[in-house]
Amino acid sequence: MNAPVHLSETTLPLLDAVAAQADAELAPLVASIDQQGVYPADYLRNLGALGGFSASVPHEMDGPGIGLATQIDITTRIGSKCGSTAFMVWCQSTCVWYLQHSPNAAVRQRYLKPVSEGTLFSGTGMSNTVKHLAGIEKMQLSARRDGDDCGDDRSECRKRRLRDVCGARQRRRFEPQFLPFIFRNGRNTNLEFAL
Repeated sequence: MNAPVHLSETTLPLLDAVAAQADAELAPLVASIDQQGVYPADYLRNLGALGGFSASVPHEMDGPGIGLATQIDITTRIGSKCGSTAFMVWCQSTCVWYLQHSPNAAVRQRYLKPVSEGTLFSGTGMSNTVKHLAGIEKMQLSARRDGDDCGDDRSECRKRRLRDVCGARQRRRFEPQFLPFIFRNGRNTNLEFAL
C-alpha cells in the first residue's frame, strides 16, 4: 500500500515521535482520564513542545509548514490511545487553525505561538455559537470586552455581550466569527475570548 501523499521525511519522524510519546506518557493515564476525569495537562504540554498542535502553521507564521493532513494524523494517532485526549488535541489544534486564519492580526500575534506550542491551552467556542444562531440551543457563552462595566443591569449586559460575541444584530446573514477561547493555568475559570 502506498503512503498518503502528505507523508514525507518531515512528517514521518513527527508522527513516530507523537506515537511513541502517546505510548509512553498517555497510555498509562487513559483509565484515569476516562474514569476519573483526570486532565492530562503535562502530557498536552509535552505534546505541544513536540509540535503536536502546530503542524498546520505555515512557515510564514513561524510554524513547521507541514500541513493540516498531518495535524489530522496526529489527532488520529492520539485517538488510538485515548479518544478523550484526542478530542482535547482537536480542540487545541482547531484553535491554532482559527488563529492562523483570523483576520485579527493582534490576536494572531498574541496567541498563535503559545497555543500552537501548548504553553497556553485553548479550545473552540464555535459549537454553541453556531447552534444558537441556528435556533437549536440557548447561548451558553458570555464575554466582556476589556473596559465594559455591566453595573447592576445584568440582563442588558448579557444582551450587549450576545450582540458583541456572535453578531446577533445581523441574523439575516450568518458570517462565522472565529471564537477561540483560552484557558489560564489549565482551568476554564478565567476564559479569555480572542475575537
